[in-house]
Amino acid sequence: MFKDNSATIPTTGENGETVLLFRLGGFLDSAEKVKEVAGLESLPKVVEGESARGIVNFCLVGKTTQRKLEEWLVQQAVLQN
Repeated sequence: MFKDNSATIPTTGENGETVLLFRLGGFLDSAEKVKEVAGLESLPKVVEGESARGIVNFCLVGKTTQRKLEEWLVQQAVLQN
């Protein structure tokens, strides 16, 4: 489910970091929830996009945060390893 609603994209930042772009919703429905679950110091970047359902919000996170979110979702019995 998480991977179906996300995409990994390279950024053009200073270090060429790879980020995950995923649609906010369900267990991870806000930047505040992502910050809490991943133990981030600040809110992750959120961008607005459009889908067949209309306007949706997407969150951008790095690989370390992605792993933390996936681990948390597995603990919530949402993802399977």
